[in-house]
Amino acid sequence: MVDDILFNNQEDGQVTRHGRLNVALFNEKTGKYDVGNFRNMMVDQDCGGATRALESPRLTTPHSVSMPDFDGDCMSDLFLTVEDDSDPSKKFYEIYVRREQVAPFNDTSKVMPTDGLRSFCLVQTDDISQIQNN
Repeated sequence: MVDDILFNNQEDGQVTRHGRLNVALFNEKTGKYDVGNFRNMMVDQDCGGATRALESPRLTTPHSVSMPDFDGDCMSDLFLTVEDDSDPSKKFYEIYVRREQVAPFNDTSKVMPTDGLRSFCLVQTDDISQIQNN
């Protein structure tokens, strides 16, 4: 097993072309990591999540990342603590639920890859700035 990595990315104080919150996913075919923006690679933007995501999130320092099963479907969901890149005093938690994607009418061209790409849906976020400042 090779771990995937969630990290803040910054070069010379500037956000990189991938954005701030990034993920490195091990590609078994190439034997290398594919690096990109976390939300572009892992989050289904059309999943109907009722919550608005931060425009430019980054992991808080210190941060918390865990993969419990929030909805009881036996798939790992994702809990993150993030901060707004434009205002680091604003801290939030985000909960992403993993959704199994099914191909409509047996159309295998629309089946999600088994590596979990774009299988997370943002379902809850909350400002925890006051909690951390107390």
